[in-house]
Amino acid sequence: MAYCRLSSHQPKCDLYCYNSQDGFITHVGQAGLPHDGTGFTDPDLQSFKARLLELRAMGYSVPDSVFIRIEEELAET
Repeated sequence: MAYCRLSSHQPKCDLYCYNSQDGFITHVGQAGLPHDGTGFTDPDLQSFKARLLELRAMGYSVPDSVFIRIEEELAET
C-alpha cells in the first residue's frame, strides 16, 4: 500500500511513496523544484522519514498523514 500518491487533490502530494522488497521507494513528481523526476530508495523507515522531511523542506507537498503513518509503524518496531 502506498504512503502517498502523486495528486493535485487535497491532500496534495508531489511524491509517490511505497514499501517494496528493495526498501522504501520515493518517486518525485514535477513541482518545479530541484529533485523533480528523481527516484530514491531508502533501506529503513528512519531514513525514509528523513528523506521525506528533506523533500518537504525543499517545498514538495507531503501530507501530514504520511508522517503519522511512519510514526505509527516506527512505534510498532
